[in-house]
Amino acid sequence: MNTRIASSLVFATSALVLVLSEAANQSQYVLNHVGSAARAGKEILVIRVRGVMPSEDLQRFVGSLDWIDAWDPPDEQFEQLCEAIESVYSGTYGEDLTSPRPEDAPAEEEASAPLVFLSARSDDYGYAEEVHRFLTDSGVKAFFSHVSLPELGSS
Repeated sequence: MNTRIASSLVFATSALVLVLSEAANQSQYVLNHVGSAARAGKEILVIRVRGVMPSEDLQRFVGSLDWIDAWDPPDEQFEQLCEAIESVYSGTYGEDLTSPRPEDAPAEEEASAPLVFLSARSDDYGYAEEVHRFLTDSGVKAFFSHVSLPELGSS
């Protein structure tokens, strides 16, 4: 995907989800996505698919963030990711979310569901597809080029 198009898509989203792996550490495209998100002031959520540390370049953007380790089995961690995305969208990301939500608080409309950009290296597309499927099944509007671009072309 063209870097300018990817940057434009990142700017239009609520957050970027980084699928972190050894391959992602080596990817200039992933680094560009993460850098675009950071410059745009977007939240960056990191889901590690293996016990790997971010490269020095990625460390500048994600070193101080909490990561979700999702390599064994990932379902519970995918749920954590959805909760983190919801808190980004509601403006409560990073706050203590243990307090119950007031009964009279309005429910989020599906039309205003968060849009996230999923960044992964081609080596990790199988795993990223699982993340994308889980997010979309959970009502999160997610853009993942490997899945979303073909869908756009067929509509």
